Amino acid sequence: MIQFFKKLGKWPVILIAAAITILLSLYFQMAFLRHLPEGAPGYAALQLASSVERFSEVLDIWGPENALRYQHSMWADFLFPISYAVLFTGMLVRIGSKQQPTQFEQTVWFAPTLAAIMDFIENILQLVLLTKGEPYAPQLVMLACNAAMVKWVLLGGIIPITLVWAIGRSLFFKQKEKSLPSV
Repeated sequence: MIQFFKKLGKWPVILIAAAITILLSLYFQMAFLRHLPEGAPGYAALQLASSVERFSEVLDIWGPENALRYQHSMWADFLFPISYAVLFTGMLVRIGSKQQPTQFEQTVWFAPTLAAIMDFIENILQLVLLTKGEPYAPQLVMLACNAAMVKWVLLGGIIPITLVWAIGRSLFFKQKEKSLPSV
């Protein structure tokens, strides 16, 4: 498994994953977000809607045309988790220990994959909710919201903090190695 992760840490893989992630983000912007009314909540508001009322409110603000546009553009949101999982895993591996990765590093390497799994769950539940229509099942709205929250905690918190920590540690040890007298 470590060898698989090490392959994700190669520069060509990271750069391709970054390019795909950026392209999918741009597609989603062009296909959906730019059509929303000014001041309307974005897709994150729907993802984090923890009640049927809030879920319905966001969709009402969007209007039926934009709700349908969101559904049609969601194919990209099934590729997006794969691209960002490869990108962030590759980055975490790349800046990690060069020799034998620590147990902590190996555990953190799974964070982007867990975020992607939560994203898939959220996407599937949202598609079910949007396809089925009203009345929305409160349990599905809450499950989709919970999956989104775990995804956002990982993507917005744990992964960036770990990247900053790893970069800082890497720089610290490089500085320390330079300051040590050679034997």
